[in-house]
Amino acid sequence: MLFRIIHLFTAISGIFFILMGAILCAVLSGVFVKVLCYLGRNTLYIFAVHLPLLEFARPIGKYVIGSNGLGYDSIVFLTDLVLAIIVSWGLKIGKDSFSKKLPHYSPTGIIE
Repeated sequence: MLFRIIHLFTAISGIFFILMGAILCAVLSGVFVKVLCYLGRNTLYIFAVHLPLLEFARPIGKYVIGSNGLGYDSIVFLTDLVLAIIVSWGLKIGKDSFSKKLPHYSPTGIIE
């Protein structure tokens, strides 16, 4: 009898963990899709600024980890990515605020 109760408890626990894992994957996939959509919309900005920012990321990686290695490369990559996203976000906001100050031309040729 105890053997069957242990099997029943194990089966119910397994079903519970599978359901919780599915819910967690659904929540994380929504966040993951939003992050990928943001990166996809701003790829040109990020690509334009990532190479100069790499020169700022290398000393940070050397300070945190030390010399070359997988940890150094990972820190440099993440630092460069975060800095590129922040700078590209600022550039996009600056471009949007600057373009609002420019005159807009309608198809009829009238300045709005």
